Amino acid sequence: MNSDSSNNLVEGIKGLSESPGVYLMKDDRGKIIYVGKAINLQKRVASYFQRQETHGAKTALMVARVADIETVVTASEKEALILESNLIKRYRPRFNVVLKDDKRYPSIRIDIKAPYPKIKIVRKTPKDGAVYFGPFSSAHAVRQTVKLINKTFPLRKCRTYGVIVKEVILFLKGRTPELIKRVRRHMLKASAEQDFETAAVLRDRVFALEKTLERQVTVTTDFLDRDVLGISGSSDFRLVTVMTLRRGFLQGVRHFEFTHAAPEKGELVAQFLGQYYHQAHGIPVEVLVPQLPEKAALLEETLSEWKMRRVRIRQPKRGEKRRLLEMAENKTAYRDASSVSTTPAWPARIRYPPWWFLSTAIPTRPATAVTPSAR
Repeated sequence: MNSDSSNNLVEGIKGLSESPGVYLMKDDRGKIIYVGKAINLQKRVASYFQRQETHGAKTALMVARVADIETVVTASEKEALILESNLIKRYRPRFNVVLKDDKRYPSIRIDIKAPYPKIKIVRKTPKDGAVYFGPFSSAHAVRQTVKLINKTFPLRKCRTYGVIVKEVILFLKGRTPELIKRVRRHMLKASAEQDFETAAVLRDRVFALEKTLERQVTVTTDFLDRDVLGISGSSDFRLVTVMTLRRGFLQGVRHFEFTHAAPEKGELVAQFLGQYYHQAHGIPVEVLVPQLPEKAALLEETLSEWKMRRVRIRQPKRGEKRRLLEMAENKTAYRDASSVSTTPAWPARIRYPPWWFLSTAIPTRPATAVTPSAR
């Protein structure tokens, strides 16, 4: 950008609105290279062209390429946040953190509104009222999970169909201890009613679930649903790791690789969370991050509206939560050490603990009578 163009751009910024909104930076070909949000458009956009010597390398490179700026005024900063996320997804600007849809990766779908819900493997996860789990890293992985479910929770059209569906959902949510207690209660009830055949089936299910539970990794003592973010890399290459914990158990670790990501760590966290949870079906009650974004309270409010329950974003400094953050950062650093800057930004990869993909037959016991005192 030459000096005349730069002067014209700076002059044009003076006439920008001081309202909340979104700004779109374009290069000399009219291509959108960055989308951002602001509570005061004029002040935020002007900051890019003031004290440019303090900018990081990537921000400086981005600003040098700006030839035009378009703004969209919104009614509130929250509306600006949502619009920013949608525009990033639409235009995929080079200098933004851009998440790609997980449509290529299989998920498990259970339509809880159907009279007899079935377990299906799908690659699209629209918000249609069904319950989704995943995405999984491969078709083989999701097939193994469905195979395990079908063996442990045979879905037959009977009066207990709805009960079994609820148990499957608990299992997929990682709430196995709660599920074991539930199945054991039903087992003892069946035994007390002298329905020994049903009691034996439920006993074998408890046994299989207990074996599954042995393979789960417990990492917290408060048993909350939370996600933990780890970030590593430089201005040229960023790696974001999301460690998923449900009811205190580690359910999965996903790695997202980004190139040309201009934002600093705090802004990267804000853009990542806004896009990640905008297309997610399961928002936790707490998100731990290595650095709080500038507008953490606004992001909390938005996530809370999407979940319809209070969501907190925290940067822990000590204790168990700090240990979780260090665990995620260690996973990120380990992954980053084995990556190279030429690695494509997508697809994201996902790894689940061994209990998700048990390929061996589930052990069973002889179908003998179960007494009320039995486990």
